[in-house]
Amino acid sequence: MRGTDAGWRGVALRIAWTIPGSMFGLLTLLNAVIWHTGSIGGVPAWVLAVLFVLWTVLATPLCFLGAMHARRGEVAKDPTTTNKIPRVVPPSQCGLLTSPLAVAFLGGILPFGRSRANRNCGFGRGLTRGPLLFPFPSLPPGVMYIEVHYIFASMFQYHVYFAFGFLFAVSLIALLVTVEVSIICTYFKLCMEDYHWWWQSFASGFSVALYLFIYGIIYLVTDLGGLTGGSSVFLYLTYLTCITLILGYTMGTIAFVGSHTFVRKIYGSVKAD
Repeated sequence: MRGTDAGWRGVALRIAWTIPGSMFGLLTLLNAVIWHTGSIGGVPAWVLAVLFVLWTVLATPLCFLGAMHARRGEVAKDPTTTNKIPRVVPPSQCGLLTSPLAVAFLGGILPFGRSRANRNCGFGRGLTRGPLLFPFPSLPPGVMYIEVHYIFASMFQYHVYFAFGFLFAVSLIALLVTVEVSIICTYFKLCMEDYHWWWQSFASGFSVALYLFIYGIIYLVTDLGGLTGGSSVFLYLTYLTCITLILGYTMGTIAFVGSHTFVRKIYGSVKAD
């Protein structure tokens, strides 16, 4: 925002409307399909109206109040001396590592990849025996794979889930791995004298959600073979999209904060004349 009157209002509006707006739009579309099929499982219209009022009357003004408070605050200072003129990024010969999209998508494999141990443990009927899962099945981490399978089974197959303590530990490990991968990708980019790391760090964390979406599609094909009808598939994909967006924004934000802290820390240690 940099203390300008032109920037902070747009930033606050995008923050207040991007994530809640996408979620509210998907929820409205989901209920429209449910109402069209004659099901009674949809959210009543008055509940949607109350949510919309709370969003526009309460959440959005509070977001603007927070933006106004941040605008009056002190602008964060650079940890070291910087040039006013941006330097030219030199061409690199590293191939795949120079592409921000490639680095971001590769970064999402590590927190979500399926390990060989997961594959041999017999978790999931179709997912563990099929050849479709991920392009790197021998990766050792596989942090989220098993727990995501059980969560999907409890949500869409009415299985009982009770390992919430283990889920909390796995979530912490997944967050830690996501931050570490983002920091490593940022460090490689800085080593190539490329300072455009901001969106790459966010995309590195967000790509975990893309692999979750791919997992959900394969889960639909392999484990939910009895799910018939266009409306049922549409409901499943809508729920999956909501979960993917929430996880993506969360992981992307945490990955960016980790990389931002890392960059400020290492450049704060540099002694410049």
